[in-house]
Amino acid sequence: MKKIYIITIIISIIVTFLICFLITNDTETSNVKDITMSDYDYICSYETNMSDEDGETNTKIEKKLYLKVDNDSLVTDALYESIYENSYFRDSTRDLINELLSLYDDIKGVNTSIKDSKKKTHVSIHYNYNAIDFTELKNKLSNILDKDSLQANLKSKIKVDEYINKSNDYKCQKK
Repeated sequence: MKKIYIITIIISIIVTFLICFLITNDTETSNVKDITMSDYDYICSYETNMSDEDGETNTKIEKKLYLKVDNDSLVTDALYESIYENSYFRDSTRDLINELLSLYDDIKGVNTSIKDSKKKTHVSIHYNYNAIDFTELKNKLSNILDKDSLQANLKSKIKVDEYINKSNDYKCQKK
């Protein structure tokens, strides 16, 4: 009789451990996906390779863009996401990107984040075009934005087709 109790307790502990492991593992990766994919009408992406001084490719970076549009086909939200392998995203890279993202801190309607999963780091910039003061956006980011970039030239919300055309590196599809 005692053997049955001991075996039952051991099996219960193993099952509990496995359930806890699966829950924490799924939660970590699904949180990143939930943030980026839910409630967006268009999903856009492209990949680029980072090279060292010798021109040898040593890592791939995924870039994603998620767009939400209103009934008039105007872009109301855009979420830009860069996905780095953790082997590439070290402390010096994190410090540099944190410094760059801090420039966005005081802009109403813009939020930034860095989120880690087991193998990848997700760096995101979220633009809420319903809340953004476009003049403030342009003025505060004039030092880091390319003069021809989409964000530097926005004066108001634009149609999704025009937004996608101006984001020419991305390949987009409607959800």
